Amino acid sequence: MIDHPEWSKQGDLHVWCAEFELLLHGDMCRAEEFLNNASKLGCLDMSAYHSIRGAVLCERGQRQAGIEELRKSISLEPSDSNVASLMREDTSECASVCEEILRENASHCMAHVCLAYAAAQAGDKAKAMSLARRARQLAHSAIEFFGVGCLLHALEESHDAVEACLEAERLGYEAKGIVYAAVAACYSDMQDDAAAKQYLSRAMQHNAEDEYVREIRDVWEGGAAREC
Repeated sequence: MIDHPEWSKQGDLHVWCAEFELLLHGDMCRAEEFLNNASKLGCLDMSAYHSIRGAVLCERGQRQAGIEELRKSISLEPSDSNVASLMREDTSECASVCEEILRENASHCMAHVCLAYAAAQAGDKAKAMSLARRARQLAHSAIEFFGVGCLLHALEESHDAVEACLEAERLGYEAKGIVYAAVAACYSDMQDDAAAKQYLSRAMQHNAEDEYVREIRDVWEGGAAREC
């Protein structure tokens, strides 16, 4: 926007800048500044606006307000990424939204993923597995396969989880380090230390500063240290 001042009048560009500040720099103040500009200018993609504002509010500790923004984003566009954002913050809240989504679109993969997590949290493993299998059948995009992979790992189906995560990587999932960290965690659970170490190394090469990648590294290194 510095080189092209006319772009500063486009609200959607300010939303994109807010997302950039949030994901790459973790600068909540700067992200909120861009979002306020976007609100004043107006946006064509209001779903993206509500999604990023929701994420910022949750990061700042205003969780309920953030969840409301995330719900608004889904009501405007029930995309995989919007559903995943709400699911990360509140699975039960997202589950109620996903039930509504499935009434309109029975083939929504991430809605099945969310409801599977909710079933698992409620102690209904059979229902969770049934929903997970259905989600696996419906998955076709990178974000869907990664969502299914993480779900299967949570359900202790590590072998199938590896296959789903690697399919996400093959389809171009952008945060490769996070995918590799998830695969490393699966192999660690299967006690395949050589494969776990290999994928953890790949994860560190791609996203060494990511919180999830560091968490998997710390867990794996802690386990390796105890064995020594």
